[in-house]
Amino acid sequence: MHDQSVSVGRYYDRAGALFLRFGRGRESGAIHRPVWAPGVSHLQDAVSFVNRQLLMCMREVRAVDVLDLGCGVGGTIAYLRARQKARYTGITLSRTQAEEAGRRLHPADGPDDASSKIIQGNFAVLDTHEVQAGSYDLVYAVESMVHLASVDTFFASAARYGRPDSTLIVIDDFQKRFPLEGSARYRRFQTYTWGWRVPSVVSYDELVSAARRHGYRLEEFRDWTVYVSAHGTRDYLLRVFVPFLKLGSRYSEWCRSMVGGDALKRLLLEEVVGYGFFRFSLTR
Repeated sequence: MHDQSVSVGRYYDRAGALFLRFGRGRESGAIHRPVWAPGVSHLQDAVSFVNRQLLMCMREVRAVDVLDLGCGVGGTIAYLRARQKARYTGITLSRTQAEEAGRRLHPADGPDDASSKIIQGNFAVLDTHEVQAGSYDLVYAVESMVHLASVDTFFASAARYGRPDSTLIVIDDFQKRFPLEGSARYRRFQTYTWGWRVPSVVSYDELVSAARRHGYRLEEFRDWTVYVSAHGTRDYLLRVFVPFLKLGSRYSEWCRSMVGGDALKRLLLEEVVGYGFFRFSLTR
């Protein structure tokens, strides 16, 4: 687990700045994917779609203490904090992301705001003096669960931080089909998990079973695969350059990520990989 967390932290340290510079959510600090759900017609709405869903959940459960597992540069916390009063905590493995999140949430020329804090560390092994166990009404993880060595590790960690009857939101990839070993789809799946450093892309059943083992009950599931699988001009251009990016992937985290991202796009279209919203309640 330590080696995996170091690898993921290095990945975001090296590639994160490029994601922000060239990514579609660079203005808002959103590193997660745009979701083109029904009624969404503009890029900024697609980029903020995930944040809007989290805000609605937060208001529904009347969350006072909110924990972001894998907060990136704090874009989601900034979005929520501007719209709903609460105490926010974000955790990221990446030192550079933690520093950027600090600048976004606590600008030097802005008012002193103690409603949010960012912690650099591995939330699976974080000292509870930094993040108090059993103290959060809402815990969420956007595209971070799959980076852990196992989904059991993820749900055990989330359950440690949540209050009894708290809500957990997971928005992430899961495996919908299992291609034959050695097939082109199987190789694409391996390229995706290698390129994005995501060893825990598991099936819906495996994900829900792991959650149940750690005291969670699934309350709601939404399959958003079709809303993130559409190909655009950027995707076709990326495919043209993939052979060259593969050459650079041994030396560049960004090239490695681009190669993995191209494989993921194909897997989403083939529905080998899905993208979903999972809402759980902690039953203990």
